[in-house]
Amino acid sequence: MKTRRFALVICFLLVAVVSFAQGDTPETYLVRVDIEKYEDIGSLLKNGINVVQNLGSFVLARVGLSEIGLLHSFGFSIDVLDSYWGYSNHYVVSTRRCAEPSKFGEVVYCDENIAVIRKGISLPFEPLPFDMKRLRDSPIRLNKARRQHHSLMSNPMPDPLIQGMVDSVSVDTVENYLRSLQGVGTRYSPAPGCSVAAEYIRSNMEAAGLTAELKSYGFSAMVMGVCCVDESVSWVVDEAGGIYKSEDGGQTWQEKYKRQQRILGIFFLDSLKGWAVGDGSPLHTTDGGDSWVALPSTGALGFFRCVFLDSLRGWASGASPDATPAVYRTTDGGNSWTYSGPSFLGEFLDISFVDTLKGWVTGFDYDTNRGVVYATTDGGVGWAEQYETPGIALYGLSFVDSLKGWASGWYRSNSSAVMRVTADGGQTWNSQTVSGWAIGDVDFVDSLNGWCVGWSTLLHTVDGGVNWSPQFPPVSIFSLSIDMLDTLHGVYGGTDGYVLNTSNSGNNWDASQTGGKFNWYNVEGVLPGCDIPDEIYIICAHHDDTSEDPMYNAPGADDNASGTAGVLEAARILSNYEFHRTIKFVTFSGEEQGLLGSEAYASEAESLGHNIMGVLNLDMIGYLDDSLHDLNVYCDMPSQWMADTIVQFSSAYVPGLIPHKIVNSGMRGSDHASFWDAGYSALLHIERDESHWNPYYHSTGDTVGTLDLPYVTEMVQLGLASIAELASPCIVGVDERDIVREWSKRLALTIAGNPFSDNVAFRVVKPLHLSASLKIYDSAGRLLKEFDPIQSEKETVTWDGSTDKGSVVSSGVYFVKLQSGPQTIFEKVVFVK
Repeated sequence: MKTRRFALVICFLLVAVVSFAQGDTPETYLVRVDIEKYEDIGSLLKNGINVVQNLGSFVLARVGLSEIGLLHSFGFSIDVLDSYWGYSNHYVVSTRRCAEPSKFGEVVYCDENIAVIRKGISLPFEPLPFDMKRLRDSPIRLNKARRQHHSLMSNPMPDPLIQGMVDSVSVDTVENYLRSLQGVGTRYSPAPGCSVAAEYIRSNMEAAGLTAELKSYGFSAMVMGVCCVDESVSWVVDEAGGIYKSEDGGQTWQEKYKRQQRILGIFFLDSLKGWAVGDGSPLHTTDGGDSWVALPSTGALGFFRCVFLDSLRGWASGASPDATPAVYRTTDGGNSWTYSGPSFLGEFLDISFVDTLKGWVTGFDYDTNRGVVYATTDGGVGWAEQYETPGIALYGLSFVDSLKGWASGWYRSNSSAVMRVTADGGQTWNSQTVSGWAIGDVDFVDSLNGWCVGWSTLLHTVDGGVNWSPQFPPVSIFSLSIDMLDTLHGVYGGTDGYVLNTSNSGNNWDASQTGGKFNWYNVEGVLPGCDIPDEIYIICAHHDDTSEDPMYNAPGADDNASGTAGVLEAARILSNYEFHRTIKFVTFSGEEQGLLGSEAYASEAESLGHNIMGVLNLDMIGYLDDSLHDLNVYCDMPSQWMADTIVQFSSAYVPGLIPHKIVNSGMRGSDHASFWDAGYSALLHIERDESHWNPYYHSTGDTVGTLDLPYVTEMVQLGLASIAELASPCIVGVDERDIVREWSKRLALTIAGNPFSDNVAFRVVKPLHLSASLKIYDSAGRLLKEFDPIQSEKETVTWDGSTDKGSVVSSGVYFVKLQSGPQTIFEKVVFVK
């Protein structure tokens, strides 16, 4: 599960990039549309309404003025929540996990369960609630399986074979999985440990006899920092931890260094000596980047930019271990650092020094939602606030001398561009008129000639910013870094790994790409169905985690080694059996960054047309602070059939566990939501948070010792039993009515569309020279329906619930007997009116 922690730029870069709106682009509206039934969503989609979120009693849609009129004409009750221009995202936030959603953006809707907020671009170390799910841009998909499955019988009985599987769940084995996953140290997705955990999971699935693989999903990494050394040589760094060099004026790029942590800033003093900063230890080269050495760790939360005046004296801006703004200072080339800064929650961003004493830094104060400029006159020993501007993120900074400087940024509410200028060393700052969006950086080569870059924005001035004129690169990107060598040569970079360079003052820009990518891994183990392999059930969990120190120490026992251990234990046991339908055992990375892994997985499944019948997501299934063994089973409206069946499976197989079915389409803080968005039935199994929410959640205290292992075991047993029942074993033992269902290579029966409300299909394969009889019985053993003798070797027979006497059976469980010669097969079907 996800909640507030210090988000990385990676979050907003990987989760999505929204459409850019400016000039004559039509205004877009976010509207709430009340619905009475699930089928209303289909009507809206059929008529071209871009429904982006189903929240149960209402949906959210992105529409234009014409669609608003159309909705009114259809008779829908609507409420316009927001209209917006430029760069902005809308997010759904759980108000139960985030008590003050207004701290993270403008609240456009709020009720007792969810809030919808609009926010612009996130800052590098901005605290975000990680149960925040971005609204998609494209329409949602209708649930494909909702008409094929419904609730089961009112008085369920355990299947003896499945009960044997349930009884095989070992608390010792589950604990071993938990301790092994915790022992990785951190499974935070950007950290190396996440890949280590993925390989551990894959190897255990393979040891169980499954076909298992690491399924990579990649994202082009954003270029975060650039440095133009001379007319030929430039350097860039990206959020995937890559350092790239060009020796041909930016036409091609060579990867010179790679690590897991993102790298955000780079600075070269000359052609040989350079530094790079970001998350983790600073890096240093003295041979022109052929080799990079990690300097001693500073303990900082992270650095954004760095600048050096000589080979010894340098400064780096970022955030302290306490998540306060900080400038780190070194006098020995980066071997040791000291830092200073204010005490409020925030970060420092760009930094500029004109000599060994005078420097400035831009930043943001999260406590009071204001952009700030701080200055030093003693070489960074002390810093004092010079300027503040409410509601604005000040990002870029460029001083050409001790008096003249510029600071760029954007309004937090709508990301429209901001430029400030000072002519007295920062004592006073004035606004300059500038168009565009989210100006991430500004660079002046003298008091007149400057450039700034942002969201689809590239501007140039020749009069100190009195007038800014657009330039027109071949690609439109979002950029946070530009470096001009002189009035002719320069380079800037941004989204999708693009780097643009000019040699004629920006009259022409040439585009290239570094090729830098994130490669994160989901893990998938497959147990193919023996006769209906195209129908798939998934039991899943996310294997990544986080904490207040995510890169180095995130044990993540409850969140979510517990769910991952459940998937592994289910794989270990169920792999010894055959099932009619395919079972996939899947664990995801990227959950803590916004469901990235499951979104990639579900989107691929949707695009390939995979027939996923249902998904069971295990997340946080181990913490208990009272004696009541209960859990929440979250579903959306079309997944209720699955929740109902699993509630009944609990009473049949794990009677000591008390499930609470909760229909809440706004519960989007875990990987089940990705499958909802792709049109699949999905559930979330999670410990009962109303009564015992884990106080160690997302902290270094989330260890195995805080979990209740018998409770974990029961949760795993329920997950295993549920998937086994839904996938239907091919070999089933004797139940309490001594009905035996045997699987034979010569006589076979498969059932499609079970449970059913209209028709169920029986596919029969029989010996060539014998006929077969097919009969339906009720639970008391009374014969209800006898079909004509089956003569063909392969034949399909359908039943609509009618009896030989012409009546229709009531909802419940019925037994199917197929007999041919000495061989007999029994199966059960569920009829729901």
